[in-house]
Amino acid sequence: MKVNSSFHADRLPSFCIFLIALIFFIPSLFNGFVDWDDMPLILMNEDFRGMGIKQLKWMFTTFYMSHYQPLSWLSLSADWLIWGLNPFGYHLANVILHSISAALLYKTAFMLFSRGNIEKKYITPGAAAAALLFALHPLRAESVSWITERRDVLSAVLFFLALFMYVRKFPVYGNRHGEEIKVNLIPCFAVYIAACLAKSMAVTLPAVFLLLDFYPLRRITLKNVFSAGKRNVIAEKIPFFVFAAALSVFYYFVVGKAIDVPYIDSYMPSFQKAVYAYWFYIVKMIFPYGLSPVYVPPENGYFLCNAAGGLMLAILVAAAWMRRKNFPAFITALLYYAGTLFPVCGLLNGAPVPAADRYTYIPSAGPALLAGYVFAYLLSENKPFVIDNVLFRKISAVLLSVFLIAISCLGIRQQFFWKGSASVWQRVASVQPRSAIAWNNLASIAFAKGDKEKAEKLMLKALSLAPEDFNIHFYSANLYRLLNRNSEALAEYAKVTKMAPTYYEAYIRKAETEASEGLAAEAEKTLRKAAEIRPQYPQAWYNLAEMAISSGNYAEAEYSLKNLLKVYGETEDIMLMLSISAAGQGRYAEAAEYCRKALKIKPGYADADMFLQRLKNTGLAGQK
Repeated sequence: MKVNSSFHADRLPSFCIFLIALIFFIPSLFNGFVDWDDMPLILMNEDFRGMGIKQLKWMFTTFYMSHYQPLSWLSLSADWLIWGLNPFGYHLANVILHSISAALLYKTAFMLFSRGNIEKKYITPGAAAAALLFALHPLRAESVSWITERRDVLSAVLFFLALFMYVRKFPVYGNRHGEEIKVNLIPCFAVYIAACLAKSMAVTLPAVFLLLDFYPLRRITLKNVFSAGKRNVIAEKIPFFVFAAALSVFYYFVVGKAIDVPYIDSYMPSFQKAVYAYWFYIVKMIFPYGLSPVYVPPENGYFLCNAAGGLMLAILVAAAWMRRKNFPAFITALLYYAGTLFPVCGLLNGAPVPAADRYTYIPSAGPALLAGYVFAYLLSENKPFVIDNVLFRKISAVLLSVFLIAISCLGIRQQFFWKGSASVWQRVASVQPRSAIAWNNLASIAFAKGDKEKAEKLMLKALSLAPEDFNIHFYSANLYRLLNRNSEALAEYAKVTKMAPTYYEAYIRKAETEASEGLAAEAEKTLRKAAEIRPQYPQAWYNLAEMAISSGNYAEAEYSLKNLLKVYGETEDIMLMLSISAAGQGRYAEAAEYCRKALKIKPGYADADMFLQRLKNTGLAGQK
């Protein structure tokens, strides 16, 4: 099917939108890694580094850090192959992906606006306004300027590509014979799957397609949605909805069950958190002041805030419903926002924060398109106004320009808060002073700089703000360990294991501290508890094996190592430890065989080679 030739007129403006977004985010290119998720995700994680079978298997099977994002891992692996651990390249990829999203949103807006009651000459400025409002808004900084959120920008660019591919399949003026156009959505479906494999939030795309079918594509109406002539509109999307359902089930029963880090009560999903999120983001889109990498729940609870925010939402919904016939763009944008935000609104997902700027990335496209459409609509000369049209157009243009300049300035400023760890947490502490996690991380930064006294003072402040949060007690225990104050560290670890009896990492750290204090029996008991809680995790088994070998309890070491093998597979270290355990029990030939396996896994492994030579020199290597 031939697309209307007027659609090709948007190529130069879309390229300009791409360049503007690219230039706008230049400050982000010089940001570093942030000691938040960037640390475990990239700096301390070797599993994603490379494109070999081992790395690819890990990328497509891991739920590391509570996400299933194989395509995002692939993109990060490509960055590592090109840039190593230079943050510039990772930021560059984020910025390019975001700039492409802005250009795609412009092209989509151009086609959607062409279907509205707008004069042709005002479609381009309206679509450009929508794309720029989306691309330059300070709420975008978290997704673009934080390397961890590669999943956000990669998923979104695929989401907007699929949206563009879908909209462009239908001519501006419809089919003159009134017949439904049959289209091939297989390429679109492939892009949709890719978007979901970058980040699951893209799962809502089929609902967006269906929404656009009502308006502005007008392929169906509420009256004829199930009529014989319109069934194809629904049928063509069945694969999309089936995949969406399967992915949702997968996340709930597989990924969700793999998330075994305990949550405090305030982290759990709730209806009040969902209401808060829906009105909170709308306010921040209009007044992007006081944006923070971390938000804390309202000091006096959600009720009063939600009463006011809920009233605002009710007014918006009522206004959209009342204007649904003569201004359907309003209710369409509102439904888009509500639907795409649903997976992260707090009703289904647990989170330590009630809101996050990154969650607005895809949902904010709806309000941005509405704003651009309203701008173009108001500029149209065939609309009667009380005041002169020319004057109104000038006032509208000036107001939009002022707003874009204002949010652009705030957007540039917001990027600098993501420059590094210190700037992130100083920002949080300044605008969200009740954030315990901010003071906790500032304590870590102070310790890294050698200011131990300040580090302890900041940590105590964090504890005073969130005494019920076992995570803060865990972090304080870690700090006491670094300060060589193990008795205080053990007291804090004991609080953690009492408050969160399934906190695996707390048991591991507690056992390490007990061992360093010479409390071998206590350390062994703690490790056994950890292994009982998470038998599928390797660290407890490994530490138990080491302790058993050190104490000469080779049978116990072998038992732990056999459990470790089930979890971790054969490695050179495990084979050597098994060799020592077998030799300690008099099974010397078996010990030698384990050494040979270690050397096969890692040729030239000095410790294994040395132990094998000892077995041979003493004539024990051939003994059963």
